[in-house]
Amino acid sequence: MKLSSFTIAFTLLVAFGTLGLAQNNDFVVGKIEQFNSKILGENRTLYIHVPRGGKNQPYPVLYLLDGGGFFPLAVSALKLDDGLLPKMIIVGISNRRNRSRDLTPKAYKDLRGSGGGEKFTQFIEKELIPYIDGKFATRPYRTLVGYSLGGLWAVNALVNHTHLFNNYIVIDPSLRRDKALQRQMFKALKNKGKFAKKSMFLAVANTMEGVTKGVDTSNVMQNTSPFTRHIRAGLTLGKVATHENQSHLQFDWKYYPNDGHASVPYSALYHGLRSVFAWYKMDPYDLAKAQDRKTPLKTVLGIFDKYYAMLSERFGYRVLPEENYLNSLGYMFLETKQSERAKAFFQMAIDYYPKSANVYDSMADYYIAQKDRKKALQHLEKAYKISGDPFHKNRIEKLKR
Repeated sequence: MKLSSFTIAFTLLVAFGTLGLAQNNDFVVGKIEQFNSKILGENRTLYIHVPRGGKNQPYPVLYLLDGGGFFPLAVSALKLDDGLLPKMIIVGISNRRNRSRDLTPKAYKDLRGSGGGEKFTQFIEKELIPYIDGKFATRPYRTLVGYSLGGLWAVNALVNHTHLFNNYIVIDPSLRRDKALQRQMFKALKNKGKFAKKSMFLAVANTMEGVTKGVDTSNVMQNTSPFTRHIRAGLTLGKVATHENQSHLQFDWKYYPNDGHASVPYSALYHGLRSVFAWYKMDPYDLAKAQDRKTPLKTVLGIFDKYYAMLSERFGYRVLPEENYLNSLGYMFLETKQSERAKAFFQMAIDYYPKSANVYDSMADYYIAQKDRKKALQHLEKAYKISGDPFHKNRIEKLKR
């Protein structure tokens, strides 16, 4: 079925809207659910976003600690991807009521109610992840975002529950609270292959301003003030993971001199996503080559094959171009008089999505443009056989007339 409009720009992925208007004209970014946890013995609030049009399309999952605060930010970041980031199901987990309990691996003397982190981990692993995987079409590829105490929990998850997530975005973590966990992390980083195929982005905020006069990153490591323990822990992790990393952890980090602890998540979340998915964007030289009319069709298709083979290797499962993407490319080539390429991408959509009525309807448009009425009818009849939609029946009757 021909799209009413599409962009001529040859972008990697066509991002269809994920934000929308509900029937009552409220602006909707997702849905809120109450999940009853037997492990925690309480209800937990979940904030869930599924990419638009992707109810039955399997996607990787992004898990957000402190989900109530960061959920809209994450949805917006993934909306403005332009082919830089994969579409993902987003699951925000509320930690508002029992944050100190949930996000601390053990009890700390100066933090009342702390020490429930391992139980919270059981909830994530044994209840939440199976629930999300059972309710939605998910892929076995998970990314975690944790901020402050959530960052502390994320580091503990990486060290002691490494299998749970593929990517860890750790934003200004409260590592100062747990020297034992710091030592565990440093030891793990020196363990060859410990974090193979895992990625981590660390954000460190400027928590020195207005607290310690005359101290900056050039001398803070020599400072023994309790007010600099937080940033010293973060900077130390960044340096050790950069220079002493034998674990095969794909590590990246950034210091934010103009952001404090409260403001750093707004920049760091997007930077973290770009970092752990730095490999996702198609090579710009390949993209330019594919756009060039002079490039042979075989070469163009080879570029796509190579790119999706790389994605499949990275994700650990077969990744195919989305149907809507192939469809839009087919129409783009059709309207720009590149009929050979149009047919190739419409055929690719048929090969990958043979149970979709839309792919046959689109190929019918190609044959109509080529004035091949017989083959156009054959494809419309296939579309109607699959869909039973009067729209396709009317197209058949119109073409026959």
